[in-house]
Amino acid sequence: RLPFSLVDADGKTIVRDKHLLSLKDLNQSEVLEDLLDAGASSLKIEGRLKDVSYVKNVTAAYRSKLDAIFARRKEYVRASSGTCRFDFTPRLDKSFSRGFTHYFLQGRDREISSFDTPKSLGEEMGTMKEQRGNYLTVAGVKPFHNGDGVCFLDEQGRLQGLRINRVDGNKLYPAGDVPRIKPRTRLFRNFDQEFERVLSRKSAERKIAVRMLLADHHSGFSLTLTDEDDNRVTITLPREKEPARTPQTDNLKTQLSKLGNTPFEAKEIEISFTGNWFLPASVLADFRRQAIDQLITARRINYRQELLVWKSTNHAFPQTTLTYLGNVMNHALLIASIPQAYGIF
Repeated sequence: RLPFSLVDADGKTIVRDKHLLSLKDLNQSEVLEDLLDAGASSLKIEGRLKDVSYVKNVTAAYRSKLDAIFARRKEYVRASSGTCRFDFTPRLDKSFSRGFTHYFLQGRDREISSFDTPKSLGEEMGTMKEQRGNYLTVAGVKPFHNGDGVCFLDEQGRLQGLRINRVDGNKLYPAGDVPRIKPRTRLFRNFDQEFERVLSRKSAERKIAVRMLLADHHSGFSLTLTDEDDNRVTITLPREKEPARTPQTDNLKTQLSKLGNTPFEAKEIEISFTGNWFLPASVLADFRRQAIDQLITARRINYRQELLVWKSTNHAFPQTTLTYLGNVMNHALLIASIPQAYGIF
């Protein structure tokens, strides 16, 4: 991704000091459903030299899109248990990128390179309107925050940047020296202070849904837990039944729903009592903890390890013949290309 100059056979410089081998970042999130329909069953995100906030943001973006697809397409089944919830809205343009491209998935696209810079531009925020004294006036629809990082390409096409010390409406007060920026220059935010602050703390969780049934029987009580993968456990509590002075159903449900830092959340709680029995909160809490421990053990025992099985597919492909430009190598193409390579056909 270093800068190069492109010189022709006559010694004429065609391009000077541009990052000619710097490609944009692959982003197939907008065609994710097409990839699933083509048979893709696993996805890999960029990870080399990426920080925690990048991983959080990108995985949340794809998880949200997958969940939306699965909600519409019941033939697809998640490979993992639980439902993810996020304390932020995933935005791919807020994480490191050199701009996005599909490469050649949708034809031979010329806009696959980031010639001006191999660094991240971030999200486009607007344009520079005017510069006065120690502040910049910007024209845009997205708000800046104190501490944001701003970058732009100067008149020579070089990447420049600044850190915002203070924001006052559409006025930006940079920290340190104010660089000269030509009016109507496009401004990008490559560091969102507020977004990074959210991602620096716990910002997501995955919970497995569980149904709970608390019932009485001749010698005490039983608690049955059934998770979303149909793992089920039942434990019993030998205890003499004690009539309560006030209705207990709501209180019992409240106590059972306190699953705290466990991987579960109560989707449904049913109380099946023949009378209005009293159970102390401490006794019920210990009863619940024992049941959760048993369910976790049952999940470990019943977990089925995935085995790699090669299966042939019949997914339609628009092309019947391919050249080397297809960037594909499989058995069918290999058989077809060998005779051609040796002039047999």
